[in-house]
Amino acid sequence: MKAIGLIALAVVASSSSALAQTLAKYDGDSVMAAAQCEVGLWAKEAKYKYTSPARQKGFVQVEGFEKVTQGASGTFGFPNIFGLPNAEVGASGEVTNTWKPARSFNLHPANAEACAKRRPDVGVRDCLRGSQTTFLGGGTVECTKITSAKLNGGVGAKASFWELINVGFSAKGDVTRTFTVKFNAPFEKQPAASGNQAAQR
Repeated sequence: MKAIGLIALAVVASSSSALAQTLAKYDGDSVMAAAQCEVGLWAKEAKYKYTSPARQKGFVQVEGFEKVTQGASGTFGFPNIFGLPNAEVGASGEVTNTWKPARSFNLHPANAEACAKRRPDVGVRDCLRGSQTTFLGGGTVECTKITSAKLNGGVGAKASFWELINVGFSAKGDVTRTFTVKFNAPFEKQPAASGNQAAQR
């Protein structure tokens, strides 16, 4: 039995909105750490103890997309998530990059140690919560969540921060990143994926 969900984040964000969530970091590492955190939080609240090695792990795949839109002139001066050289952005140009890291995590409370004070909600905890009866009954779960954020403070600014926005939002002069987080459990065999891959305790 399989439970499948698709959750799209739709947070209306503006610099003056008290509802807008801001993040110091919004990159591949912070999104993957958020997924690890949520695995641990669910395992802790559900007091999960796997009954066999086959039900020990969950698998997370992140698809990142970064776009510097027309009008963001200058040098892409902050560290990017793709391990590429700094990109020169012209007044009439556009730079896009993609990235697909993947890794497995044990469904264990110890992974809650990865929780940061401010982190994006990547949907893993909600996925396990929403399908907990199915999963604990021997079924499988599979969910996807999409989040987007824009860089505030200017390209290369030391005081810049990331603000979560409506998925698909784009405006002249923006630097935006969108992450699709796919989660499935239990995990036995890793599907084909590009990017960095590793096993986690």
